[in-house]
Amino acid sequence: MISPGTRVEFVRYLVVGAVNTVVTYALFVAAMHVMTYLLAYSGAYATGIALGYALQSRFVFRVPIQWRTALRFPLAYVVQFVAGAALLWLLVDYLAIAGSVAALIVVAATVPLGFVLNRLALHEGARRSVIRPRRSINPGETPTEDRAASTPTRHIPVAATSGGSDDRDASRRRRPTSHRGGAR
Repeated sequence: MISPGTRVEFVRYLVVGAVNTVVTYALFVAAMHVMTYLLAYSGAYATGIALGYALQSRFVFRVPIQWRTALRFPLAYVVQFVAGAALLWLLVDYLAIAGSVAALIVVAATVPLGFVLNRLALHEGARRSVIRPRRSINPGETPTEDRAASTPTRHIPVAATSGGSDDRDASRRRRPTSHRGGAR
């Protein structure tokens, strides 16, 4: 079952996608007057990726614009591009459908695929930039994810004392210190 949050994202995806589609379709139709339909499709598609990233990050999935997601986002479009270009070629060359009409069919066919791939690219990229693995300092211990801490947590072991000193003195002696600008 699809969660209500995912439904809301899908509706926003459709609205933003409609805006992106109108812009890139207009660019595609205009470009077909000066180049082949495949070159026009490629140029409009590249423009749509940049516009789509900005709009989907900000308004659809509401994640920050970051290098990590900016680099992952186009990978989702590579899959869409190959599927769309193959379908466009089939529709135009084998079914003799006009390029401008075939492009609309391609868009309708690749929307669900795009939503799933873009959602994964943006949410996974954003999540991984927030979650950092906690580093362990004990040999053989496996690292664990600490969602709350942004820096690794270190526990300094306090050695048991012998003789007449109390634990506070031992912990002060065992605490590592930083040495600035000189040797020990």
